[in-house]
Amino acid sequence: MTIPPVLLSVEVDLGPDEAFHHFTAEMGQWWPLATHSLSEKRIKSCGIDPQVGGQVYEVDVDGKRQIWGTVTRWEPPRVVGFTWHVGREVDTAQYVEVRFSPTSRGTHVELEHSGWERLGDEAVESREGYANGWVFVLGTRFVESAQKKVASR
Repeated sequence: MTIPPVLLSVEVDLGPDEAFHHFTAEMGQWWPLATHSLSEKRIKSCGIDPQVGGQVYEVDVDGKRQIWGTVTRWEPPRVVGFTWHVGREVDTAQYVEVRFSPTSRGTHVELEHSGWERLGDEAVESREGYANGWVFVLGTRFVESAQKKVASR
């Protein structure tokens, strides 16, 4: 059984370089840490190491790093891709790719989250949860944070 990827796109008023940087280097500023993390109330930050083979991770208040995935594509300012296995074994990892394309207004940001089949019986339910989750994370939090960045200039 093939399960379709979660696809979501947004547009922000930042150029591709700045949108890519905001998504990756400033992830801890816009990610909903308290609700979308393993450490929950003990979380301090999250981030993406800027290279292929780097980690996507969270850090708790004690400095403990928990791995969410591994960077598989690093092509600033066009594409970042990474495996995704938050709270799961590495062999269940899905794949997330985020593409940044210039528009007349700023940047079109397109997220694709695929590989649900690796979750077996949990795949369909997990995909549905992430479909809603990415709307909040990318469609609300990332977009609002980008708007604040533009407004603060």
